[in-house]
Amino acid sequence: MKTNPTEFKIEVPNGYEIDKANSTFERIVFKEIGRVKYPTRLTELEYGDTDTYTLTRRYGCELDLLDRLLLARDEWNEIDRFVTDWGNDDCTKYCVVRFENEIKTEYRSVSYSKFAFKSQETAQLFLDTFRTELEEIKELL
Repeated sequence: MKTNPTEFKIEVPNGYEIDKANSTFERIVFKEIGRVKYPTRLTELEYGDTDTYTLTRRYGCELDLLDRLLLARDEWNEIDRFVTDWGNDDCTKYCVVRFENEIKTEYRSVSYSKFAFKSQETAQLFLDTFRTELEEIKELL
């Protein structure tokens, strides 16, 4: 006799882990592991020979800053174990976006954003942490 086990996916809230000592098969208990520490400094990029990596004159600094912010976004999403799936409308995405002349966070399911995160809290924290840098590249958002 062949059986097909039912599989349930458990989303562990940010800053928590499963308390194995107090959890049972019927009841999963989470314990706080403290505030998640996200990097707050942008990575310095090293391109080597400037002849091999040329940026446009007009947007050179902005593109460099955008690149570093995207690397920071990737680090934050790795910490949250989040992979953005733009092909899946059911995948919740909280994004840092530009609306008119304001940078803010909002929920998106289909409309693309460079800065998408697993939770509203993480998106807002990213915006608060890197607001100055995001304001500098607002034109590219």
